[in-house]
Formats: sequence, structure tokens, C-alpha cells
Amino acid sequence: MSMTSSRTLSLGEKLEIAAQTGLLLARSTHVEAIAQRATDAGLQLTGADFGGFICNQSAPHPGSFPLYSVSGSGEGRTSTFPAGRVLSAPLNDRAIIRSRDISRDTRFRGPLPGDGLPHETRTIRSYLAVPLRNLAGHILGALVFGHEDADVFDETAELLIGTLGSQVAVALENSRSREQVARQLTELDRVQVQMNVDSKRLGELAAIVEGSDDAIISKDLNGVITSWNKAAQRILGYTADEIIGKSVLTLIPEHLHDDEPMILSKIRSGERIEHFDTVRRAKSGDLLDVSLTISPVRDASGKIVGASKILRDVSARRRMENSLIQAEKIAATGRMAATIAHEINNPLEAVLNLLYLLRDHVHTSEARTYLSTAE
Repeated sequence: MSMTSSRTLSLGEKLEIAAQTGLLLARSTHVEAIAQRATDAGLQLTGADFGGFICNQSAPHPGSFPLYSVSGSGEGRTSTFPAGRVLSAPLNDRAIIRSRDISRDTRFRGPLPGDGLPHETRTIRSYLAVPLRNLAGHILGALVFGHEDADVFDETAELLIGTLGSQVAVALENSRSREQVARQLTELDRVQVQMNVDSKRLGELAAIVEGSDDAIISKDLNGVITSWNKAAQRILGYTADEIIGKSVLTLIPEHLHDDEPMILSKIRSGERIEHFDTVRRAKSGDLLDVSLTISPVRDASGKIVGASKILRDVSARRRMENSLIQAEKIAATGRMAATIAHEINNPLEAVLNLLYLLRDHVHTSEARTYLSTAE
């Protein structure tokens, strides 16, 4: 589905789209939704005819970049970014690529099979691509946009797409992390039901829990903490000896205590709570933005006896999202100031020229004084 508009958007509207898209991407859980939102937003931010989202499903290991979504592509244009191809030279440079006209750009001359460009039909001229890199620097995929006319994409479009690319990379990492957590939860639920599982399997599960980067905590139906892994100690500051046996309310800020009865009520009814964004208090007193996934724990007979909670600290992600938005607002203010200065200077220069020419036609000292004052 295309979200392109028939009118040109102002910079303020584009900044609003970038900010809103970042918030939507932060809440997206599926790669398909991330892909479509990114390509749709990219069309609005750049004014492109069409664009594609190409995702490295095997990241961070080298592999192919299958096409996930296309926006703005009409009949005959889907071949512009053909599925199943591999992005080669340009995106492997790990830098944003902006070409005024690929038909004249030496980077795209000669046969470059498998780079995702329309060498057979030459249906595009303006080209803009941004690689999607995670915090470790691995390429997760790319956002690619094109236009049939030359000189369509400017520096502002490049900056906006760079910001969008950072937001998409964060969303992809979060999506994959959620999938990993979901797999761990599925395994944990299965093992909890099968109490007769052999000791080797239990040992493997314990290793997963202890080796997890996320806090994994269990509690009984009264909200008393019964288990605590190493990641929980690292994130929240309490050792297992300090916290096991205490109420989970120790970790919850006072203004959020009313959430716990609601959570326990859903657990007792067998419901699972996924990606619950809230705040928890560490031992130091610091408040942390966290995402919770909570599942009922059953005994051998199937009776619900407690809850297993996976807690992820998302404070760094929130800070990065806020920093991206703030940085773009600052950059936009600078560009606006430069534009205003330019628009004022041009007419003032014309006024000065006219005053200078008028000097030869003024013959009184009083009039010359007025001209000097005007200058």
C-alpha cells in the first residue's frame, strides 16, 4: 500500500512523519510490519516514486537480502528491486548512497548483476539507499528508493532516510530479540509442564536461564519472588539472596502498585502477558524502562502455581529514540535559520543598491544625511 501524497510536504510535516514512524516502529513486533511502515514512510520523506525494503534474514552473518516490501510500485515496476537478489558493492560499503543520476554515475556503470538495481530496463535515475546497521555494526538489510527523474533526492532527504534507517535497525533488533524470548518462554513452559523431564534437559534449561541477557524471574500467586537469574542481578542490582522471598512490589514504584493485582489476576486465569511496557525500580533507586513478558507456571497436574517473568531493560533504546528525534529537531532549526537569513539578505541588498544609485540625484546635505541613515 502506498502512502505517497500528491502535494509536497513541508520540512515540519516530514519531521512529524519521522517522529511518528519511529514510535510505530518501536511498537512493531513483526518484520513484515516494520518493512511496510519503513517503505511507506520513506516515500513521504524523500518524494520517491517507489522504494523497497530488503532484509538480511541471516544477519549478522553474510547472506542474501530478500525483498520484503515495495511501496509506490505500479505495473512493471516490481522488477526494479527484484526479490532474491544480493546487494553487492554499494551497500557492502556500509554507507548511505545517493546518486543524482545512476545513468551517469560511474559507481553503477558496467554489469553489476545481483546488486538490486534495474540495469536491464534503466527505469530509475535518482537513487537513494541506506544500509541498516545494528549497534554491533552488522548489516541487517537496506532501504532503497528510486525516482524516474534525475536530481530528486537532496541532503535533507538523505538525512531523513538516515534517521529512518537507524529507527528501522532498532526495530529489527527488537523484533528478533522478542522472537528469541518467545522461543525461550515456549521451551520454559513445556519443561514446566513435563516435570518428569530428564536431568540433562533441566540442566540445559537452567543454563539458558542463567546465560540469558534478560532478567528471568519467577513468583508465586501471592507475588513473592521465588527465583532470580544473574541478568536480574545485573539489571536490578539485587542478589538472589537479597530478593528471593520478598514481594515483587519491592521492584515496582509506588504509583504502579495497582498493576500487580491486575497481572496476578490474568495469570490465575491462564492468560499470558506479552511486551508489557512499564517501569521498575532498581536497588539503587533508579527507575528503569522495561518490557515484560509474563507466563503462567503450572505444576505436573496442570494447576497454575505461579508466574515466570522475562524482563528486558529498554532504557537505552528509549534514550536513543529520544536522541534521534531531538537531533533532527536541532538540525531542522539550523536549516530554517539559514533559509530565513538568505530570504532577508536578498531584498536588503537590492535596497542598498538603489540607495547608492540615488546619491547622484540628491543635491541637499539634509537629503544625503537621510540616505546615509537609510543605508
